[in-house]
Order: sequence, then C-alpha cells, then structure tokens
Amino acid sequence: DAGSGFAITVAGITYDTKGNKTQSVAGVPTTTANAVTVLGANPTITDLKNWINGLGADVSASVTQTTSSTDWVLMIQGTKTGSANAVSFTGLTGLPATLTNTPDTVAANASFTVNGTNFSRASNTVTDVIDGITLNLNKASGTAQTISVTRGNDISSETINTLVAAYNDLMNIVTGK
Repeated sequence: DAGSGFAITVAGITYDTKGNKTQSVAGVPTTTANAVTVLGANPTITDLKNWINGLGADVSASVTQTTSSTDWVLMIQGTKTGSANAVSFTGLTGLPATLTNTPDTVAANASFTVNGTNFSRASNTVTDVIDGITLNLNKASGTAQTISVTRGNDISSETINTLVAAYNDLMNIVTGK
C-alpha cells in the first residue's frame, strides 16, 4: 500500500510517502527526512492523489472513473516536457491482478535535424534553431518533413520611396504649397 513506501521521482528528485526527499548533490544522493508530508497508513486513492499534488513538484495527479462506479484510476503526469523532467514511481503494491502499473508515455526530448545538424529540445515548439522562425514539431518520430524557407523580395527601395513621398506631401500641406 502507499503508506508503506510509495515513491515518486520527478525531474531526478525522489519523494516518498515516509516524508523523505532524495536528490543528487554534486553526484551524491542526499536524503532529507521530513521534507514532505508523511502519508498515513492505508490511504485512499484520493489521499495519494492529494499527497502527490501537495509535493510542489512538476507533477499532477488526478483520480478518474473509468468503466463503472467502482472502477477508478490514478493518473500521474509531469507538468513539464522533456526527458530531464521524467516522472516515474514505485511502491504500488497489492494491486488486483487485472490492474497494471504502466506509464502512459515515456518522457523524451524532441529530436530533429535541420540542414544536416541534429538537435534535441525539451519542447515540440522550437524558437532557437533558425533565427526568426518557430518550428512546431507535430509529426511522429521517423516522419521526415521538408521545409523550404526562402528570402522574400526586397521591397526596401519601394518602401523608402513611399515614405519620402508621404513626407513631401505632409511638408507641402504644412508649408501651404
């Protein structure tokens, strides 16, 4: 049960229902006792959800009814993207044989190639690879997409001439000519 040792790891920091918080400091795991609320013995699924949401970590839990009034699921998900923000958990014991403890998706960074250079980003919205261009990576892995970007026509001369003509017209109005 959750009271005897459920632990959740969010972005490399592990929190357990016994009140401990463990994280690596300079590569050495350091545990701080009583850093989070202790979850009592025999908690309900709602108690566990509330405990997870009360951690102050980048994780969200919800309880949702599935197929009948007696079938419920605890859904746990990270609130930030990318592999550095992965969420995992251990210690859910005593589950009925029909239930599984399987994560919905595995945390991963978006990987893509631009002009033969490989990139990896924590988000599918990328603004720092091509100056002035936002890439929205919406296709599944292995789906090649070709994007062509060309420079537009240079209309600076036309724009300057229009500005000069407008200025001259304004000056004619102001000076009464």
